[in-house]
Amino acid sequence: MSEVSEYPLLHSLTVFWNQIRRSLEIVRPQRIVEIGGESGALTERLTVWAQESQAHVVSVDPMPAASTRALAQRSGHLSLVEAKSPWALESVGHAEVYVIDGDHNYWTVSRELEHLFGAEAADPALAILHDVARPWARRDLYYDPSGLPPEATHEYSFRGGVLPTEQGVSDGGFRGAGAYAYAKREGGERNGVLTAVEDAMRRRQDLELIRLPCVFGVGFLFPGSADWADELRQSLAPLHELSSTRWSATGWTSTCAWWRCRTSSSANGFGSIA
Repeated sequence: MSEVSEYPLLHSLTVFWNQIRRSLEIVRPQRIVEIGGESGALTERLTVWAQESQAHVVSVDPMPAASTRALAQRSGHLSLVEAKSPWALESVGHAEVYVIDGDHNYWTVSRELEHLFGAEAADPALAILHDVARPWARRDLYYDPSGLPPEATHEYSFRGGVLPTEQGVSDGGFRGAGAYAYAKREGGERNGVLTAVEDAMRRRQDLELIRLPCVFGVGFLFPGSADWADELRQSLAPLHELSSTRWSATGWTSTCAWWRCRTSSSANGFGSIA
């Protein structure tokens, strides 16, 4: 395996690797389904963990990175499903942990969560969800809006930027440079990743969410009755809703004092503050 950078991109879930790894150690999954591989940085870390733990990773992404394809050829602990979620989930089988970092919009995430926690769901699962904080908590993002049903999208734009101080579209702020579209308005019904999570929790009252709302945010969603729920809750609860945010004129910088934690020196597995 290649060495992973100590300082990952802020938009990558690798920012939260210490917390993700600790959750894997608690749940001890035999199968992990990753939805959305992007650069493959988290895929690599998951695969290393799976190799050390005799587990298997299934990465669902319509266009895996070249490095991810090469990794799948080298490792017997990684399989690729080159298809879009949520449609691909019907063919991947059950897993104990799902890492959801694909298309960050209400329609897609709602159907992914229905697969995990709906009436037809199998054993209790842990969902690790990216983008449960701004900018996509209450605003849809669409990588390919033309590939979604018409009712799945709000009015969207590929141009402009997103600012935390404006519910609409701005000339500045966070932008995708044409790589994706986003809803022109923030908030309201059926809009954003966190809204999808909260609606899933309304449909299933036993679900619990622990949310770390900085650097795009990560959420750990799980049934409170799971055998491992108490230990997971004890480990993650101190970080629930812990953030420090600074607004700026052109966008936002979200920082947490703990985000560069080291894992070898703390009893709860998260390490000391760097």
